[in-house]
Amino acid sequence: MDLLKSFRVTEPILFFLILWILIGALAFLVRGKYKARGGPFSKYLLSKGLFVANIGFISIIFSYFALVIAYIFSHTFFDQAEPNIAAVSWLFKSGKPLFPPMDSAERYINNYGAVLYIVNRFFLEIFGSGFVVVKLGCGLAAILSVICIFYATLKVANRQIALIACAYAVLAFLSITNSFAFHAASFWLRPDPLLIFFVSAALLSVLRGNQPIATLVTAIAFGCSLNLKINAFVNFLPIYILLLSRFGLATTLISVVGAIATAGVPFIASSQISLSDYLIWLSQSRNKPASFVQLIDVCKWVFYISLPILLSLGYLYCRSRTSLQRFIQLNRGFIHTLLGCVIASLAFSIKIGVLENNHLPFIPLFAYLLALILEWIRTESHYFPSTHASGSVKTIFMSAALAFSLTMALAIAPEAGRLVSTLIKSPSQQIIGDINNVMKAHPNSTIGMGFSQGDGNYELTFYRPVLVFAGNPYLVDPVIMFEMQVSGVKTVSDATIKALQTCQTQIWLLPNVTKTPFDFKNFYPPHDLVFPEEFRHVFLQTYQPIGESEFYELWACKQTKT
Repeated sequence: MDLLKSFRVTEPILFFLILWILIGALAFLVRGKYKARGGPFSKYLLSKGLFVANIGFISIIFSYFALVIAYIFSHTFFDQAEPNIAAVSWLFKSGKPLFPPMDSAERYINNYGAVLYIVNRFFLEIFGSGFVVVKLGCGLAAILSVICIFYATLKVANRQIALIACAYAVLAFLSITNSFAFHAASFWLRPDPLLIFFVSAALLSVLRGNQPIATLVTAIAFGCSLNLKINAFVNFLPIYILLLSRFGLATTLISVVGAIATAGVPFIASSQISLSDYLIWLSQSRNKPASFVQLIDVCKWVFYISLPILLSLGYLYCRSRTSLQRFIQLNRGFIHTLLGCVIASLAFSIKIGVLENNHLPFIPLFAYLLALILEWIRTESHYFPSTHASGSVKTIFMSAALAFSLTMALAIAPEAGRLVSTLIKSPSQQIIGDINNVMKAHPNSTIGMGFSQGDGNYELTFYRPVLVFAGNPYLVDPVIMFEMQVSGVKTVSDATIKALQTCQTQIWLLPNVTKTPFDFKNFYPPHDLVFPEEFRHVFLQTYQPIGESEFYELWACKQTKT
């Protein structure tokens, strides 16, 4: 078990190639012995392997569901942006503006669109505040996405292939290797799970729905996705090609118009959502610096998760070039559009912070394409006879399939284990209890979460939504200030400094291994201090330490009795 925890596949493509060579060599050795006894080895391997594989595929899918459910019902966040989204969702539910003006005191809003907060608000309105409640939208979206992928691929392939495509999608969701937290990117509290769901639902509606259903669902899904991330159009162009090919130009145009209308509804329907302020916040991302190292890493990951598609096409090419040409000809609109959109999406990754999770919404489309190819191979072999010795070709590519599956498993299993271990071992209940005790001890004081560069204490700030859920102010959030700083935007306004000087937040909680309050560095290069000197100077002039709780130091306003 310890060996598994320490093991990590950091270069999965290289690892896959090594495994492919080893498994291929072993397969040919066994094939030679089996053939000498007069049997078709590839058929033997396929018949014996499919039964075991099916059990594995089903286990993968239900293990993913279990992981998502465990995350929902935990009181733990994996990523620094999640507590920000939880807190802002509650503020939005409480009547605060979703996109404060740039000169306002509050520094808490991300450049995500309104739909994320609208979905979270829906659950908060029904069930009240809480970590579990605010995670429900994204968690349910993750589970529904897998179900949509299965039924979408089942429309174009048999149940066996649909199961393969669905398991592939789940493994791809979990395969991000650049950071521990990003393994949860398909179900965490960020826009990614909702985007994946909208793409999956739109794909399902186009493949299985009638004309009115397909038009309505694609319009709503595309419109909502545009109001999550503005670049979501690259995920929907391939779907609109399918809609065009099935229902024609008029239906496609109606859906696009409906999507634009859907994207505009939140700005019209709610006075809390300002289009002008949203566009101002959104525009800051244009000034982010480029990172070619990041772009190369993202390209490697996209190539890695595309390997099953490329290998299937390679097998089809080796078996019958005529069959491959016919397949591409019949699906050229979707294939060419998907390829172009993936390349366009990769171009966005030149901007720092646009990581692998931004490409997760392509995975339902990849799963659909994989199902198309595998079904073509299964059904069209009679019409396009093999032009090569198929036994060796099958052995080579089945060895590749096994090598890729093992690579995926070895890359994902330890990290999935870490996710589960984090959920189980996290002292979240004690930390939340500690914060509640502080609020009970100071019932007439406003309390906020502070930040510092103390070693190993940053996760303690993930519990700041507890304070916001109780009605406390939410003045600053370093996650937002990271983005502002790298975009060249002033991280605090004059109003922020004034709010600090006038003690609008009367007590600050700072993790109890703090070195210097608000001495906090940006995660992005060149890792400058996020809070400017003026902010830190005013804080030290205005506040003083008054004691400690179990996990936090308490700094109170010098002019306020607490």
